[in-house]
Order: sequence, then structure tokens, then C-alpha cells
Amino acid sequence: MRGNGVHAVVATCESCGRRANVNLDGLPETMLVSDATRRLRCSRCGGKRNSARPASRAGGEAWKLVLPRWSISPEWLLLLPAFIIGSALGHGSPSAEPPSLADARAAIHYAPGEDLAAIDIALIGKATRQIDMAAYVLTDRAVVKALREAAGRGVKVRIWRDAGMAAKVADYDVEAQLGGPVAGLEIRSKPPGGELMHLKDYCVDHRLLRTGSANFSRSGETRQDNDLVVLRGASVCAGFDAKFDLAWGGR
Repeated sequence: MRGNGVHAVVATCESCGRRANVNLDGLPETMLVSDATRRLRCSRCGGKRNSARPASRAGGEAWKLVLPRWSISPEWLLLLPAFIIGSALGHGSPSAEPPSLADARAAIHYAPGEDLAAIDIALIGKATRQIDMAAYVLTDRAVVKALREAAGRGVKVRIWRDAGMAAKVADYDVEAQLGGPVAGLEIRSKPPGGELMHLKDYCVDHRLLRTGSANFSRSGETRQDNDLVVLRGASVCAGFDAKFDLAWGGR
């Protein structure tokens, strides 16, 4: 593929007409364009049927938003399946620390193919100042341990949870696991009786946002079909920070 000078394709979804430039440098050099094209999926409609032609740097659409080893036009979102991204970035092992933490501004991980708890632990382990977590469920012992250790090294940890779910999981809840006050770690709950506090997010040092569908439970992070999305930059944390601070103050 690259031996013939092909580094990217212009892909068009046959279902909805979405077009995107997709950089293929992360795929094996000997892979054919037709084989690479079959692995694409449209993020607008989820369609897997698409047509593609080699992209040209000259006279064609410009390559935009260059991520490490990938190039995706911000106007058009045509995402490769996570297992291809994982292979290209070199973190196929479920227990490996995600290179996206240091290298990419956005990454998506999927369970059960990947151990999302291991990714959470790696992200929490990078905190140096503060972790604000909104957790509908927080029962995964390894994640709770990582939060305790973060507080132990001087990181300010604030956990906002759903009171009804905390009562339901009882002895498995984070507060029960901690067994008492932990210096530097504080837990508050959304009062029961209203709508659920259904977030599964946290912000690290106001520069990294973890979100997605995966609860902080062993089943949610390792056995169920869930995703974990990592976004980097102060701007992506601003909305979460504002919502969290309002909730933390009881408003």
C-alpha cells in the first residue's frame, strides 16, 4: 500500500454519504487498500459499506487534525474500529497503560476486548493535583485502591455519587471499602428521591477527562459491552468542572 505511495484514502459511506480523509500509516505496509477500506466504520450511521480512493496531498482535500499516526478531518468523523487503533498505537495488551494518555488528544477503548479498569488505574495514577469523579457506581476494588493511593500522594480527590445506588450496592460501595475517612479524599452524594446521578466521568488535573458508558464496577469495565473515552485539554474539562462544582456545592 505505502510502497505505491498510498498513505491515506478518501472514504465515502455508501449509506449516508459521509466523506473523510483517513490516514493509513498505522496499518501494515503490505495491506491492500481494499482490505483497509473494509475495516472502516462510519460514526454518523454506523455503516460498514463504503468506497474509497487514494488521497492526494496535492490537488485534493487537505489532510487535517493530525493525531499521532492518524489523520482525520474534523468536519467528517469516520472512525476505525478500536482494535485497529489499538494495534496502530501499539497497546494491544489489555493491561497496558494507554499511550493516548501521553500522546493523543482523544482515544476510545472498548470492553470486553480491553480491560477498562486497567486504563482507569493508569489515568488516575498520572494525577498530580486533583481528581474530581462523578460515579453512578464505584465498586471496583482496583479503582478504589488507585483513588486511595492518589490521595496518599497528596492529590485532592472528590467523589460525587448517586446515593440510591450507593445504598443498593451496600458493602461493595466505595465508602464501605475505604472503611473510614481518608485524608485528602472526600465523598458526597446526590440526595435520593430525584433523578439518577448517572455520570461515569472524572477529570484529572483539569486537563484530562474520562467519560463513556462504563460504570466503575468490575462487570462494567471488563465483561459488559462498554466504552471508555479519554479527552485531553483544559477546554474539554471546562464543562465537567462547572457541573461538578455546582453539584459539589449542593446547587
